[in-house]
Amino acid sequence: MFDEPKPSQSNLAIKIKLAVLALMSLGIFYYAWQWVRPANPALPVSIAGHVNIGMAVIIATIIGIILTVIGYKITGKHGPYIAFLGIPFGLGLWSILGGNVEAIFVRMDNLSDQKAIYLQFIIESILWCIPVLAGLIVTNLMIIKQSKTNNDLKESERFIDFLSGIKNWQNLLKATSLTAILSVIFLVILSKAQYEKFIQLDHSAVKLSVVITTGQAIFSIVTSFCLATLIVHQFFRLGIINFFPSIILTSFIIYTYGKFIQGGDSDNIPAVFVTPHGVVSTILPIILVAFGVPAITWGYSQSCQMYKSREKIV
Repeated sequence: MFDEPKPSQSNLAIKIKLAVLALMSLGIFYYAWQWVRPANPALPVSIAGHVNIGMAVIIATIIGIILTVIGYKITGKHGPYIAFLGIPFGLGLWSILGGNVEAIFVRMDNLSDQKAIYLQFIIESILWCIPVLAGLIVTNLMIIKQSKTNNDLKESERFIDFLSGIKNWQNLLKATSLTAILSVIFLVILSKAQYEKFIQLDHSAVKLSVVITTGQAIFSIVTSFCLATLIVHQFFRLGIINFFPSIILTSFIIYTYGKFIQGGDSDNIPAVFVTPHGVVSTILPIILVAFGVPAITWGYSQSCQMYKSREKIV
């Protein structure tokens, strides 16, 4: 699964199967939304939105495992490459169904609470990666099972590649750090939010806020991680498993940055609301994971196609 896909796999068939997997994922996760959604529809899917993230992650993991097994079966030979993507598709739906991140910050006036939110965001980013990791592990177990059944040594080698991708810490560190650094740079550039007026509950004056909208966050994340992965993979031809941890490192960087710039102004408005580049720290963790994983997969796939194109020319 984690080696470079064959050219024949970039055709209409894989696109159709991916669409079927996405529709199935969206349907199941939409049904599960009733157990995850915030009590207040305006709040996002986050600890700060009074959502039981632990329970939400457990539900997503269970659904994800089942979805990966089914997806692996219905996608046939393409299963190893796309079966696990049903999980981030579903998480993406949850992030869209929830409220915008502004609903969290607008209710906070206490500086310590505002700073604490970023630590919560880092923890949430790690937690939301658990369902995806479960899907990747299940996919590889399915590959190993199938290889034993078919006596296909090449298939079993993919599972070994998965393990070596984790054990080879030098490659892992190289791909993760470079992808994260580039992703942060792109995110900061792309995620400049629009100024929106809102009335704080305990202030009579109308204040201006700089917060990222869900749409802006999705666009910024997909573009940033796709480009970062493509660029790094062009210089270092490593397995895709080395790129996924960059999501966690990216979350650590942007949320730590948000915590340190959080100082507020004379009117006690958080600095993140008045610093255009600080808006990157208001991206919700669930959105970061849900759209970061497919973006990395997409960027990796495009990079592989570029390699294949150059080989044909030579």
